[in-house]
Amino acid sequence: MWERVLATNGFWFAVGIVVGLGIEFGGTFFFDWRRRARLTLSLERIWPVSSDATVLSRGHPLHGKTVPITVYRFRVSNNGRRRAHNVRGTLEFGNIERRICWYEGNISSITLNAYDHSYLDVYGVIVNPQGKPTNDVLMPTENGWSNLPVMTLTAPFEVRLRVTAANARRIEINFYIDPTRGCSPVTR
Repeated sequence: MWERVLATNGFWFAVGIVVGLGIEFGGTFFFDWRRRARLTLSLERIWPVSSDATVLSRGHPLHGKTVPITVYRFRVSNNGRRRAHNVRGTLEFGNIERRICWYEGNISSITLNAYDHSYLDVYGVIVNPQGKPTNDVLMPTENGWSNLPVMTLTAPFEVRLRVTAANARRIEINFYIDPTRGCSPVTR
């Protein structure tokens, strides 16, 4: 009789251990997934700002001069319940890939706390003395807005902005840079 009780209790003991471990690891995985960092980026959150930059393109009439520019900043938000570590922005155009800086200063990566946001400096347009945008576009590097070459655009230019973090899913958005009109989403 005791053998049957021990065998039955041993079975239920083993089942209890398996269920307990399943709940522990499954619950941990579920709550980590639910509390993860979630980055968002959209073209509706563009912030144009007036600033100054020094042009460093040999042969350009403004070489070595400090000129007024309109900087276009994109809002990057963390809507998750954990902070996002090592958040970086990368700009791709053609076969060129360039890291860009955050507006807080000449830094290439930041930590976004839960339910927080910051702005990426994506590009700048040189403004003429009358206050109108020109076709000259500046793109920052991860070191900020110093020593920048100038690109003169004759047509809207397609660009991909990628934002990555060490502990969040990467996000990408394609848009056109049109110096006279700002940004517009890519529609195909």
